[in-house]
Amino acid sequence: MISFLENRISKSEIRTWFAGTSLINLDSKSATIEVSNKFVANWLRENYAEDIQLGFNSYLNAQPEIQFVYPPVAPGNRRPVSTPHSVVTRESLSGLNKSLTFDNFVKGTTNHFALQAALGVVNGTGAHYNPLYIYGESSAGKTHLLNAIGNGLRSNQLSETVQYLTADRFTTRISYALKRQTLDQFRSELKHVSLFLFDDVHQLSGRMRTQTELTALFNRFYEAGTQIVFAGKLPPNRIPKLSDAIRSRLSWGVITEIAMPKPDTKLEIIQKKMDEEGISIPDDAAFYLASITTDMKSLMQSLTRLETYSSIHQKPINIALVKRVINEEKALSSQISVRKIQEITARFFDISLADLLSNSRKRRYSHPRQLAMYLCRQLTDLSFKEIGKAFHNKDHSTVIYAVKHITEGMDGDSNTRRAVIQLEGLMQ
Repeated sequence: MISFLENRISKSEIRTWFAGTSLINLDSKSATIEVSNKFVANWLRENYAEDIQLGFNSYLNAQPEIQFVYPPVAPGNRRPVSTPHSVVTRESLSGLNKSLTFDNFVKGTTNHFALQAALGVVNGTGAHYNPLYIYGESSAGKTHLLNAIGNGLRSNQLSETVQYLTADRFTTRISYALKRQTLDQFRSELKHVSLFLFDDVHQLSGRMRTQTELTALFNRFYEAGTQIVFAGKLPPNRIPKLSDAIRSRLSWGVITEIAMPKPDTKLEIIQKKMDEEGISIPDDAAFYLASITTDMKSLMQSLTRLETYSSIHQKPINIALVKRVINEEKALSSQISVRKIQEITARFFDISLADLLSNSRKRRYSHPRQLAMYLCRQLTDLSFKEIGKAFHNKDHSTVIYAVKHITEGMDGDSNTRRAVIQLEGLMQ
């Protein structure tokens, strides 16, 4: 699995997020991955779910349900309790994250309306919120609210059939079904859903086959009175390469924004996250962390690194450690990753990542692949050999040819030049 991920994820990401993981069970139906704590489980699920799933799919030719396991924290104890795997907390990639509830959602002025709308869905007082569309920057709380809605209905012991899917997961399942001619089976599995939660809508951009299937699914749900909740980075009218059909449907109900939290809310989030792990953080360190981070995604990443470092090295968190973590993250984020270039290029040309990385010589796949290799050479410090390895171990001569071909093409082909300019803009 690690060898597969190394072709899609940078070495620094592998060292940071996968070094402490171990696969403790694997078969065609389920895969269990042990991680050090809940922070790491959440981060892997939210940022590497598709990569992990594709890895298992490439080895097993199947899509097992993936679970993360980690030791729970005992009350009043900073360190995880040693317990058998059979009783550790589980997080499933197939649906809801049970730890994301309304009770542990940090409320603030920037998320008040979105929270009330979400509660309305659960309490049955928001019938006109269908669909409900929540948008905002990464880690602002959209995914938390979607899961809280699903968990809220389940905790009320209602006979609701809840389905939570991300755009990437939905696309992967459709691609898998199309290749194996099981699309009718996939549609049948969703027939009895009474609450449909769909995350990362912005990642539908350019994925026209996925949009077509989602439009048909939306129509069936809407006609049946099924509650639908969407979340994405942007409002529907600002998502590029979105069909008119799906764009209009996303706007039929209520659209609400979650803005970035204010400093006092950030402080509360930091303290709450650390309290959940039984770890203390001094006020000066928390204040510095809240003031230096510009978005919630980087804040969550910093908290994960801090918690992991503290757990592994048995050292308390202080402001010196916070500053060290922030500086390391700045160094890691200063360079765009090959994975991001590959993902954006594949999405731009409406092809799967697997096709982009394949050996197919069809121009539909080979031209985007050459463009991605060219951009990797222009936007990173990687060698031709390193870039080739990141494209499923292509020979360095293949990368050299791709870079030369695109460079020459930019001089005489306006379409190639335009594609490079547009892709570079998407990388910002």
